[in-house]
Amino acid sequence: MSGFLSGPGHWSDLTSKSLQWAALLSIAFVLSMGLRAVNFPAASLIAPVLVATVMGLRGATIRLPQTLHRLCQGLIGCQIALYLEHELLTGMSEHWAAVITFISLTFLISCLVGWLVGQVARMNHEVAIWGFLPGMAGTMIAMSHERGLDSRIVAFIQILRVVAVILSVAALSWVIVDDPAGVVNAVTRAPVTPLNLLVTAGICAVALLSARFLPFIPGAPTLIPMTVAAALRLAELPQPALPVWLLIPAYLLLGSQVGLRFTPALLRSVLRSLWAIIGGVLLLLALCMVSGAVLATIVGESLITGVLATIPGSIETVALIAVNTHANISFVMTLQVVRLFAVVLLGPAIARWMTAHLPEVRGSV
Repeated sequence: MSGFLSGPGHWSDLTSKSLQWAALLSIAFVLSMGLRAVNFPAASLIAPVLVATVMGLRGATIRLPQTLHRLCQGLIGCQIALYLEHELLTGMSEHWAAVITFISLTFLISCLVGWLVGQVARMNHEVAIWGFLPGMAGTMIAMSHERGLDSRIVAFIQILRVVAVILSVAALSWVIVDDPAGVVNAVTRAPVTPLNLLVTAGICAVALLSARFLPFIPGAPTLIPMTVAAALRLAELPQPALPVWLLIPAYLLLGSQVGLRFTPALLRSVLRSLWAIIGGVLLLLALCMVSGAVLATIVGESLITGVLATIPGSIETVALIAVNTHANISFVMTLQVVRLFAVVLLGPAIARWMTAHLPEVRGSV
């Protein structure tokens, strides 16, 4: 492991960050074309995640500027809105019992898996629970840091969970969906006119403003643009244009942002507990997929819709895979958005309660 982290050809030896970005994006683009050739869902997102993870662990020094990241989130919010129908508003009332039950179940599973990992790895239980909370990874990391916890471990678990969700759900949908349509093909039907491009630019500006002035809203750079774009669509007003030359770079950059978070220092901080964390992530995914299958049966939705509704992943990536696989994105987004707010509001208190009342192995770190 140490040889991998410090061996020859270390990416940090590159003096030009431009060269690192060129290598990352070009390799990711070629890989995404290969994945798209075999109809692998969200190929333009999966490829940069894989390439950037390898480069991050090899010590790549590049990072996506925060402003550019938020602009990409705004574009994804616009894209999600194109697939939202009135059912997003009615889904809660039609299936409110199932929604509340399975949001609570995912919440409970995540907390219990985190506590179990803390027991097995002799890790501070509150840190472990925070790592497995199914909210926005960036929000959970920042909140845990403010709490005074070891945010490095929280960050590793959260990022590993997001990557595992992206890969496993995409692979599952590749197997169970007959013809997963490419996400870019699905959205290029929106007219690309100067007015619509202006609307796109305006909504991306909203993403920047919401991140600055509405920091208390989790996932604001995605959710606020999504809401604005959906309102324009439902009101039959000019909609944002999402041409391929905007979407492909957005996917590549968002995927790169996820993978580049894996650094040698981050990995070294959890080496002692690595296998317990990996096992916990796999257990969490398995349990959530089972609950998703049960949910799909109860409400009469497809298997992939049920899995995507319950899986604890990044809201942007889950939505992108839902679009790819013809899942009921309104239903998926209803559960994902409600759970997101529930975790941010209740997660810290529940983590503290579990840490105080459940037994903890002596010697935890």
